[in-house]
Amino acid sequence: MYISHPCPPGTPSKTFEQESQPPCTLLLHQNSPRTMSGAVSKSLEGPDGGRPGWVAVLALWTRNLMEIGITKGLGIMLPTLQIQLTSQMWILGWIASLTSATGGFVAPFGGLVSRRFGAGYVMLTCGVMMGAAAIAGSFVENSLQLALLYTLLAGTAKGISNVVAKEAVGRCFTKNYATANGIARTGSSVRLIVFAPLVQLFLDTYGWRGTMLLVGALIMHSVASGAVMVATRQPELDQSNAYQTLPQTEHTNSSSAHESTLHSHCGAVQRIHFGGGGVFPFVTIAGIANLFGKISQGPITDRGVMSSWTLVAVCLAMSSVSYLASSLLTSYWPMMTSAVLILFSDGVLSCQMDVLIKQVLGVELLAGAFGWIGLKVTLLLVTLGFLPGLVYDLTGSYTAAFLLIGSVQAVPLVPLLMLRYSQR
Repeated sequence: MYISHPCPPGTPSKTFEQESQPPCTLLLHQNSPRTMSGAVSKSLEGPDGGRPGWVAVLALWTRNLMEIGITKGLGIMLPTLQIQLTSQMWILGWIASLTSATGGFVAPFGGLVSRRFGAGYVMLTCGVMMGAAAIAGSFVENSLQLALLYTLLAGTAKGISNVVAKEAVGRCFTKNYATANGIARTGSSVRLIVFAPLVQLFLDTYGWRGTMLLVGALIMHSVASGAVMVATRQPELDQSNAYQTLPQTEHTNSSSAHESTLHSHCGAVQRIHFGGGGVFPFVTIAGIANLFGKISQGPITDRGVMSSWTLVAVCLAMSSVSYLASSLLTSYWPMMTSAVLILFSDGVLSCQMDVLIKQVLGVELLAGAFGWIGLKVTLLLVTLGFLPGLVYDLTGSYTAAFLLIGSVQAVPLVPLLMLRYSQR
């Protein structure tokens, strides 16, 4: 889309032929309002995102909510599956890890399939694949069959759908992208509160085969959001790449650093300091803090209270200091405060890193960026995710593990500041 713009003052005098030409035109910035497919909208007026945008938010929210039926659901059923499938616990745990790893390995292909088939059809297909994996899993007779179903179907759909849905949200929103992204990501917070007791209820009532059937049926509801995306008009993709020359530095490593360390913290804190009675309120309050972080970060940056760069730097520093302080804390409420700060920071960072990626690389490179970040996160989790546990095994204390995690959390501050000042 082009708009008229007078030539700047001070330009050389023009000939008669030049003066008879229409005014100079400038291509609109990549952050112009766009539809879900990335095409520039026909008007600069109208609500940010529009119907395609909120349909994309619904698709990402539903995808984040239903994803845990594959990972968390399998984790809750591990003791039962160990007996019923006559398998070893490490094999079943390895299936869950391999499913997540497969999602990371296929993530770079998310942008390709989205451009080839359309975001709506891809989300619809991924919903069918994840639901089919759980439903077919109710008929397996051994762990090998379960591994093949979850890895090939659920793992692939998990990685592809994550990239496609996040890119769809990024294409539709400009002014309110952080808010929309935060709302969509609350699905992952809600799933932690809802799915764990729900799966346990299914398991106690219907057994593991019935539980898998019911979980698969629930996951199939994500097909509806994909169908709505298909029904939403998606103009042709704008293939321009105005941001192609911007430096793609390693500031995105903060997301992988945070994911690789977050999950070990709560379990370590619970085992060191509390008995079983203190675990549930501890995790619940920290989870609410994570949900609040995702909701609050949008208005902070979208309304200009604080820039994304500043907010990310503050949360990285707060998370790092909280981890380091956890190595010295021994009582309940100080540890609760530390966990709340860490989970709040995680909620903010999980949303704001997407905002920074869009600011630096532009909307046309979102799919590739999300895909390669997913691959990097997976590689780091596979190669370094065991370090906190190994440190505990060697030292017999989580003090050194917390110090290691806190130090890792501070590392992304360096490339973040370098990238920030390189853009000035």
